[in-house]
Amino acid sequence: MRPNPTPPLYYAPLVPVAAAFTLGILFDRYLVVALKSWLVMATLMLLGASLASRRKQPIIPWLLLAFTALGGAHHNQQCQYVAPGNVARILTEKPMLVRARGMLCEDWTVRPKTRENPLVSQPRTESSLAVLELHALQKEGDWIPHDGKVRLTVPGRLEEIRVGDEVELLGWMNLPVTPANPGEWDYSRWLRDQGISAEMHIRKAQDLITRLNPGGFSFDRLLARIRHYGQEVLQHRIGENEYGLSAALLLGQNNALPAADWDHYVRTGVIHVLAISGQHLVILGIFIRFLLRLARLDYRRAALIVALLLFIYAMVTGGRPSAMRAAAMVMMGCLGILLGKRVFPANTFALAWIVVLILNPGDLFNSGFQLSFLAVAVLIWGIPYWSPTPAIDPLQQLIEESEPRLLRFSRFLFREMRLAYKTTLYISVSLIPLIIYWQNLISLSGLLIGPPVILLSTIALLAGFGLLFDNLLGGLFSGICTFLLKWSLALANDLVLFADKLTWGCWYTGPLPIGCVILFYTLLVGWLIWLQWRNFPLPRIFAQLKSGHFLKTLLVTMAIGFLWPQRDFEKDELRIEFISVGHGGCTLVELPDGRTLLYDTGSLAGPDIVQRHVAPFLWSRGIRRIDEVILSHADLDHFNGLPALLDRFAIGQITTTPSFADKNAPGVKEVLRVLETRGMNLRAIHRPMTWKSGDVSFQVLHPPAEGPPGIENVRSLVLLLEHQGHHFLFTGDIEKVGLDQVLSQPISPIDVLMSPHHGSVTANPTKLFDWAKPKLVVVNNSESGFSSKMKNDREILTWSTGTAGLITIRSHRSGVVAETFRTGERRVIASGSP
Repeated sequence: MRPNPTPPLYYAPLVPVAAAFTLGILFDRYLVVALKSWLVMATLMLLGASLASRRKQPIIPWLLLAFTALGGAHHNQQCQYVAPGNVARILTEKPMLVRARGMLCEDWTVRPKTRENPLVSQPRTESSLAVLELHALQKEGDWIPHDGKVRLTVPGRLEEIRVGDEVELLGWMNLPVTPANPGEWDYSRWLRDQGISAEMHIRKAQDLITRLNPGGFSFDRLLARIRHYGQEVLQHRIGENEYGLSAALLLGQNNALPAADWDHYVRTGVIHVLAISGQHLVILGIFIRFLLRLARLDYRRAALIVALLLFIYAMVTGGRPSAMRAAAMVMMGCLGILLGKRVFPANTFALAWIVVLILNPGDLFNSGFQLSFLAVAVLIWGIPYWSPTPAIDPLQQLIEESEPRLLRFSRFLFREMRLAYKTTLYISVSLIPLIIYWQNLISLSGLLIGPPVILLSTIALLAGFGLLFDNLLGGLFSGICTFLLKWSLALANDLVLFADKLTWGCWYTGPLPIGCVILFYTLLVGWLIWLQWRNFPLPRIFAQLKSGHFLKTLLVTMAIGFLWPQRDFEKDELRIEFISVGHGGCTLVELPDGRTLLYDTGSLAGPDIVQRHVAPFLWSRGIRRIDEVILSHADLDHFNGLPALLDRFAIGQITTTPSFADKNAPGVKEVLRVLETRGMNLRAIHRPMTWKSGDVSFQVLHPPAEGPPGIENVRSLVLLLEHQGHHFLFTGDIEKVGLDQVLSQPISPIDVLMSPHHGSVTANPTKLFDWAKPKLVVVNNSESGFSSKMKNDREILTWSTGTAGLITIRSHRSGVVAETFRTGERRVIASGSP
């Protein structure tokens, strides 16, 4: 009789605990259970386990349910619950001037100024970010106790105030702003997951921040001092140009790297080399172990020191999920060495999972957490199956040992390169659906440059750690370490820039439905479980998920996701959406025949509005192609997003006014250069051109073929749309003599009017509204003096994208309906056809 096999979870008891804890977090996230309910449930489950133990009954189900309740309670307390004294209870999204006291609990990180860009009209200046633990707010001369963490933003650098200092400051405080358009990344939710309740902006840091008491010694202050030491060494040795990349790689200072440089690494699929992760900790561990061997420390003491220093390094670099995951796994391995016990990968993986979620349960919904743990899981259990180590043939080994050293080294190098590329391929393929879900892109160039960039970053890490350590001893080897660090970083950066220029290197895909992502990773995780425990009762489909089947599964899942219809529009409906982009303009027109148009795409905030606002919204609508982009005139805040839009979407036609290309401005020249490299030409339209697209009629009211003279605003494109007897007027920045020419033409009453020049009072005279008789006025800006005046002086409904967020207009036979995204308003603008 065969003995019963060992239960699959016998050597990994933390796996079901991690699963139960995670399940509780998910329940609380999407069902929003009260904190008291979770605590009551946990208490009852523990009582049930106690009773079951006394009756000699299984207690594991009771304990797992208790861990589920504890996971839900932990997430609720950290990410959902707002305490009575929390400052979030008295704030709104509108900034208010407050005087506050608190203690700096996170050190300053410097965000560099933006580089010169012809498409940016207001470059961002250098600023510093930190987190304040709030103690009190001043009201009518009295200090009222309040708590909560506040994210501080100050101009320039503020080096006098450090972690642990108690400060008093004056600035503008508000709740984090929620998304203005569907599909956007929820910045306010991310801050809440980090335990941050509010934001505070200070305009003159030197005058408005006063240190009340210097902080004493603390662990956070020690970490800050170590971080400052590293920053000073790198700034002194590396120089300002390469500092950002070296600080991001060695110290986790992601803000030190300009956003444009960061995007190069994202698009080429090698951003993981800059994320503090297992690679960094393994390299540092090897470096520390080498030094300890020179000191002749025994193996167990060395393991303890390595574990302690790696934990400190993970905390110095910010304690991000990937770093804490790697630190927990390394510390588990070191603990096994100390105890002389075997460490099982599944148990180690589960422990790291639990540790990271205990530190911050909100990280479960963070892309870094998901990508980090998934890559490690595939590396541990998938790669050995897909790319097994070949058996050693003794005869072949003997032959190779008799060959010249150069030939043997060449064979070794080839084998390692092949293994590196195969590993990169399998991990990259495994991450594709998740990367598409989070970043909406597929990077093929990462398969090409991934291994050499990892090799160069490894050299940079060794040289960087050597530089930081050697500087403590007087800098004997600082020269060679600095040379190796700068050389390896420069070469790696050149590879990234080269790959970023490859036309096939990066594809923006749009979103993959969450259902397809869940399906793919359910199969992948089930297969990894089956590999670990072959006797585990799982469907036979997981046993068939070999290399070829895995690729087929990926392709089928992605095909279903991309081919599944995501756009929802009625064939008799015209939909107009005023996208919230700050001071600028971007209006989507979805025609009943399925064609899509954009009227303007730009903002004073810069071309980043496409990445942050426009593209996410278009993808959320299922739009991957834009048939025509119409630019009203040659002001940056109306067209500077066009190059970024061309990178992400197929665009059929670019249309503008006759004078657009004549403006002698760097931004216009840059856009024309981009269009020329893509083989696209501008189509000019002018009064009195008209055309139809299905049931929608277009009429150009301004400008004429030539003139009028003056600034670009007076030649702004004024476009009238008519559908089912309803009229919609787009005005751009029309004003002065151009506006007078428009008002001289007869027009039917307008249902929805775009306020000229972002609601400027001078561009919105009374005669405009007497002429247009609008039922709704939309202002492409924050709340303005004009919109307030309209509310007070006239009974005209006025909405601004700055406060209302996305404004959607639906026109059909039954009438015109308008609704806002952020405030949730809905109005009937017109009933039936006129």
